[in-house]
Amino acid sequence: MYDFAAFFAEFRKRPGMYIFNSESFDAVCGLLRGCDFSSSCLEGFREFLIVKVGRGDNLIWEVLVLELAHPGYMESSDEWAKFRNDPHEIKVLFDLVEEFLEIRKGHEGLLHIFASYEKWRAAEKLRLASLYPKLTK
Repeated sequence: MYDFAAFFAEFRKRPGMYIFNSESFDAVCGLLRGCDFSSSCLEGFREFLIVKVGRGDNLIWEVLVLELAHPGYMESSDEWAKFRNDPHEIKVLFDLVEEFLEIRKGHEGLLHIFASYEKWRAAEKLRLASLYPKLTK
């Protein structure tokens, strides 16, 4: 099996070797999406991020990373453009991928990630039921 942790570490050091626009958050995410599409190397990454953010079950992982890079990002849609391609976003993305892959490679790591996500979903369902009792019956 290919060592994506090593590849992502190398990509992080020299992104220009792998993509043309290495300062673009979207381009970096595109390469990671391609790796995931070919191998499922990021399976569970979205669920890992949802638990970290504490919400966002309806969002793609890129938006969740941006929320962690810029807290309040999801509430300030007018401000989204000013954050685009901030080098901090790419640093946060790689930090999160590194943390995720470290957890995932542990004993039953992916199982623990999905168990944490399911625990979060159950708590979220209870929270929503208390806020909107008529909708959850």
